[in-house]
Amino acid sequence: MTPHYDPMIAKVIAHADTRAAACDRAATALAGFAIEWLRTNRDFLIACLSHPAFRAGDVHTGFIDAHLPALTARG
Repeated sequence: MTPHYDPMIAKVIAHADTRAAACDRAATALAGFAIEWLRTNRDFLIACLSHPAFRAGDVHTGFIDAHLPALTARG
């Protein structure tokens, strides 16, 4: 980690009538970002938003460890 920039370069907030619709909106927004010169976790975040357990609200402190292979698979 370098002290020369803030690692949180942006925040995306999505609102919709359902959790699934909000996940879709957030994933679409993230997929539309053009980010250059920086490594990001954008694809990981999209994978989280698309995961059935996350969409169902089955999120806990062990969520990433429990689903890491699916969240980091390259498609």
